[in-house]
Amino acid sequence: GIILSSIGKMAQIKKADGQIEINCNANKLFDLWAHNTLQICKICPDKFPKLELLQGDNCHTPGAVICWTFTTPVDGKQEFVKTVLEEIDERNRSVIYNLTEGEMMDKYFKTWREGPEFIPKGEN
Repeated sequence: GIILSSIGKMAQIKKADGQIEINCNANKLFDLWAHNTLQICKICPDKFPKLELLQGDNCHTPGAVICWTFTTPVDGKQEFVKTVLEEIDERNRSVIYNLTEGEMMDKYFKTWREGPEFIPKGEN
């Protein structure tokens, strides 16, 4: 199993940090998010029905702009968010995005920086 740790920085002074345990290989899940991002919608079509590369040569080069269509967990509504890939950290198995547009950004946040980190269980 792995521990998925995520830190989101919202606005300028708020920070959210959380972890969930997932029963899968940390390296494989990191590789999916970092290097095969567009495959996420094929693997989890109910959660991410569509991912689209809007800018850049691929989804794993810093500066790539990706539009994520996702299903909200509360009401099952589909929304979208545009992200800019900031960094892929191979050593720490983390992927950092800046969220730039979307319904949740319009409603709740001015800025949001997201950084899931894929930690093999026992290393945290």
